[in-house]
Amino acid sequence: MNIDAKGLRTTIYKVDDLKAAKDWYTKAFGILPYFDEPFYVGYTIAGYELGLIPEPTTSPKTTNVLSYWGVDDITDAFDIMVSNGATELETPKDVGDGVMVAMVKDPWQNVIGLIHNPFFKTESPENAVIEWAPFQLNEHTTKEELFNISIRLEKEFLIHQSGFIKRELLHEGNNNWVDLIYWESEKVAQLALDKCKDNEVAQQYFSMMKALDDKAVKHYTIIKTN
Repeated sequence: MNIDAKGLRTTIYKVDDLKAAKDWYTKAFGILPYFDEPFYVGYTIAGYELGLIPEPTTSPKTTNVLSYWGVDDITDAFDIMVSNGATELETPKDVGDGVMVAMVKDPWQNVIGLIHNPFFKTESPENAVIEWAPFQLNEHTTKEELFNISIRLEKEFLIHQSGFIKRELLHEGNNNWVDLIYWESEKVAQLALDKCKDNEVAQQYFSMMKALDDKAVKHYTIIKTN
């Protein structure tokens, strides 16, 4: 039996000062977090997630598992990291056929890999669709509860659905949320939506929301212009 892997979703870095780490990563990557709470800070980077979790540093961190963030100009990205206080581990180098890699450590001793790979592209398939599902939380649900069940929804349901590509949870204002899900076609998106009716985790997720308007869920075809 094979693991039906869908690719990298999230890389987590553990830090003992979440506020300082949030400020550092916001400056280093040049983006604001989409999720900002005392228990977790999350950034969406080209459809992937970089997460920060508060945890006391009790022992040196190893480099047994590495995540490499794709960049167009690795020398520039490396210099930006170092200029913001990262420690050099491996300066940019060509590892073959124009693939460039580099590594730094953030101020909390997490290893950050950088890679420029001209052969790796993360394009959606032809006629892929985006499912736009806006919602609001009911008055009894906290953001932490939503976050926890949202992770379960993706791990226990979505990634097992045929045609699922990736998902992003968007937040705007006090209580405006959007589930943004990429599917290979509208047909597989609708099949997954039908399966939600018999899935325990999906029903728990929906129970945290105010009454849903089925007409609010929209599907948009991704148009490629180049």
